[in-house]
Amino acid sequence: MSTHLDSLAQAAARAAQQGQWHEAERLWLQVRALQPSHPQALHSLGMHAFQLGRLDEAIDFLKQAHLAAPSEPMILVSLATVFREQGDQEAEVDAIETALAVEPYCWPAVLSKAQLIERRQGHRAAAEVYDPYPAVRGAVITARALASAIDSPDT
Repeated sequence: MSTHLDSLAQAAARAAQQGQWHEAERLWLQVRALQPSHPQALHSLGMHAFQLGRLDEAIDFLKQAHLAAPSEPMILVSLATVFREQGDQEAEVDAIETALAVEPYCWPAVLSKAQLIERRQGHRAAAEVYDPYPAVRGAVITARALASAIDSPDT
């Protein structure tokens, strides 16, 4: 059964990579029928629901995925994205902070945190998120300076 499950999961991932979302969903549901707590199936079904605008369903799948794979920070980053779209900043913050507690160098989580802070407090406050990551912080500051110069050129 494990080989069949693995084959279904691989086929579902391929379908999703090829943009065949409905086929991928059908295959992930088959995976889930064989193993209800399959983290990749739950994560993928959650993201597909998100793409379709079914936010409550996406949150449900992603929470289940997190329970099935609590050490996988990308599930939490995905969950934070859905919470952001839903307008639930408190839940978004919690998901991002949990992802960073699991993996402090998860770049998508670091970037999500910076984006959240930028929305709330502006880009200067967001730059402080990068303090523990000197190479990234320097690149972000340089990019911000270039963007600022382009937005308001000297005349």
